[in-house]
Amino acid sequence: MTEQPQKPSGVDSEIKERWIAMQEELKDQVILHDTEEWGQDLRQLKFVAGMDISYPEEAIGKSEAVACLVIVSYPDLATVYQATENICLTEPYIPGFLAFRESGPLLNLLEDLLQKRPDLKPDVILIDGNGILHPRRYGCACHIGLKSGIPTIGVAKNIYKMDCIEYNKQANDLANVGDNILLNDGELTLGMALKTAKNAKNPVTNSFC
Repeated sequence: MTEQPQKPSGVDSEIKERWIAMQEELKDQVILHDTEEWGQDLRQLKFVAGMDISYPEEAIGKSEAVACLVIVSYPDLATVYQATENICLTEPYIPGFLAFRESGPLLNLLEDLLQKRPDLKPDVILIDGNGILHPRRYGCACHIGLKSGIPTIGVAKNIYKMDCIEYNKQANDLANVGDNILLNDGELTLGMALKTAKNAKNPVTNSFC
């Protein structure tokens, strides 16, 4: 996903206030403890989904995009299902509120999967976005998990900068593949920064949800 840098307008400010209220209300419904058997025994994990929305380079500043869903079997990681859909997003892009812009098309793809191939229902979904590593502890991964009833993990290319997390110096210390640091606000572990490739400029940020 390539986020589109746009400055919120006056109308967007009104939308932002409404979305903040929704995040504050919904975050208390997010389940933060393990509920699935595969959480204790990965042999129980069968299918993992990945979801993202991609913006063509020529569509920057516009709303045309492609929603994507891929299911792989575990542990062999063979692709067993994939679907894409050309979409036109109607909500504005405002940092911190990606869920309200992108979750609708992604949830539609997931619903279509469950209707056509319920046998491939994913045990967990990886979302290009954040989970509780978010100012209000309610990122896009949380929203999709709450609406679908399926556990989610937010996977972001860039960390969501928050004053409560000292990150930059720690990130520079991640030299080898597999090196990682837990990200917390002093009370709660919000995610993990993981070095996935030797030449990767930034670690991948996994945000729990």
